Amino acid sequence: MGTAHILIVDDEKNILSSLSRALRLEGYETDVAGGGKLGLDRMKAGSYDLVLLDVKMPDISGLDVLERAREAGVDSPVVVMSGHGTVETAVQATKLGAHDFIEKPLSTDKLLITVENTLKFKRLKDEHEELRRQVGATDD
Repeated sequence: MGTAHILIVDDEKNILSSLSRALRLEGYETDVAGGGKLGLDRMKAGSYDLVLLDVKMPDISGLDVLERAREAGVDSPVVVMSGHGTVETAVQATKLGAHDFIEKPLSTDKLLITVENTLKFKRLKDEHEELRRQVGATDD
């Protein structure tokens, strides 16, 4: 499938750099966005295999970014990150189409497992859609 391309959206520079570094060490390509508006623009402009999205940002909340991205037809899997890990936030994120939810402070192991599982899910979904297209093409 090639190297997975991951977008990290967070307003904290140290989190952007540490997550980016950890993911690059595992062989992933990363882009970063230091706020919700920039993250939304990048999501709309690029095709990412996965988006890591912080909930609490000063310009636009992560949940608003997720909702606007889905409305714009962005279908990249999104993992929402929050230091304020309430059940309500996780449920709301899932209703808006988030694939998963992880709490800050992030453990690198938990992050990598979540990223791996989400990418595996995306691969299976893509394969499923491709098979459906092939079957549909011959299903006269």
